[in-house]
Amino acid sequence: MITSQTGRQWAASLGVTGLPIVLSVALLLITTPRAQAAEPASSNLDLMTELCTQIVEDIVGKIEPDMGTRTRLQVVPYGKSEEYGLLEDIFTRILDEKGMTAVLPSAQSPEDGDDNPLVLEYKVPVFRLIYTDVYRSHLIGGKKVRREANVRVSARLHSGAGEVVWIGDSQADRSDQFSHSDIGRIQEGAYQFAKPEMPSSNWGKIVEPVFVSAIIVGMIYLFFSNQSDN
Repeated sequence: MITSQTGRQWAASLGVTGLPIVLSVALLLITTPRAQAAEPASSNLDLMTELCTQIVEDIVGKIEPDMGTRTRLQVVPYGKSEEYGLLEDIFTRILDEKGMTAVLPSAQSPEDGDDNPLVLEYKVPVFRLIYTDVYRSHLIGGKKVRREANVRVSARLHSGAGEVVWIGDSQADRSDQFSHSDIGRIQEGAYQFAKPEMPSSNWGKIVEPVFVSAIIVGMIYLFFSNQSDN
């Protein structure tokens, strides 16, 4: 970190006093990059899968006591869009890990019926992944992208006769950032939700510090030119 004392020492070594000290320190502060986390961000698909897995584990954990000795659960989505396909896969995996079988609508047949089945119906009122900002954290360096992810799933467990056993919901959220140069890996996969629209860059965030820096550099250059003339 650059302190005012360090700035004065640096300026003194060049014979700079007064106003140029302030200008010199300001220039160093503007052009000094801040430390960034080295760990790469998750891809959009991995991020949404992680949030959905957290939600499914929460819901299954809540209804597990009502399953009793049953090993089969009919899982019925309210929709057929991409997010339901992702959640269907996750429900199947989580139930399998717990020694249960997810009976999906596409796989059900008359002979699959249980005498006393339990049905889990679920809908996804919130499934949101957006880029909120594109910016530069310092004058020298690449662009960063901020993103937000929100998922909420509402579910209802009922008997085959329609008697409600459990009703509730679960939610998971995440906000982070990643390097714009890593966009190819971030948006990998066939799901369209993994490729949200990129906000336009706010050039004011880039042009303004460059403009200020140019003025400071120019003033310092003129100061040293005047000193050499004297």
